[in-house]
Amino acid sequence: MIDLPPSIGFQPSYPQLTIPTSQTKYGGRTISTVEYADSYRTVDMETVPLTAGQAVQLQSFIAAAKGGAETIIYRPTHICIPQAYWGDADNPHINGTATRGAVTGGYMVQLNNVVPGLLLKPGDLFSLQSVDYRQMLQVVIGGVAASTTLTVKVDQPISSYVGAGATVRFKRPEMNTRLVKDSFQMASGHFPTASFQLIEVPR
Repeated sequence: MIDLPPSIGFQPSYPQLTIPTSQTKYGGRTISTVEYADSYRTVDMETVPLTAGQAVQLQSFIAAAKGGAETIIYRPTHICIPQAYWGDADNPHINGTATRGAVTGGYMVQLNNVVPGLLLKPGDLFSLQSVDYRQMLQVVIGGVAASTTLTVKVDQPISSYVGAGATVRFKRPEMNTRLVKDSFQMASGHFPTASFQLIEVPR
C-alpha cells in the first residue's frame, strides 16, 4: 500500500458514490430498478500547478501505482472532519477510539465507544478499518450521542470485510483505492497540472 505524495497539492475533491443499477422501461416510463453489483466510490484528483520537482515526484508516484495494481490510501484533505467540528480539528469528540457495533438492515450502523455529545450530520464522512480493509461511508441520517453509542444511517451497505469491532475514523477518514488505468494526464509547461482518477477497492 502507498499514500498520496505529501509534497503534492491537490484541488478539493469530493468522492462520488456509484450505485450500479439497471432499469426496465415500458412506454418511456421506468417500471423497475435493480441494483446488480456492490456500490463503490471514485475520486477525480487534480493537482495545483506543480514545480519541476513536484512534477517528477508525481510521475514517480504514478509509476509506483503500477497502473492500478497497487493500493493507494486516499484521505480527503478538503473536507476531512465532520461539519460540526470545522475549525476545531483537535476536538476530543473526533479523536477518540470508536469501534463498529451492530448493523441493522445493512445501512444503520451503531458506533461504540464514542465520546458523549458527538454530533454527526448528513454529508459527514467517516471510515471503518479492519486490518488492511477499509470502507468510507457518508452519513445520510445523523444524530447526537447521548452516551457512548451513536447509531447513524449511511449511504451504502456496511461491507462484511469491516466487521464488528472495526476501527472508526472521524478525522481524515481513509479509503483503499486503485489508480484507474490510463487516467493519468499531465500538461506541458513550466508549472503543469496533472489529473487522475481513483476507484475504491476493499484492500
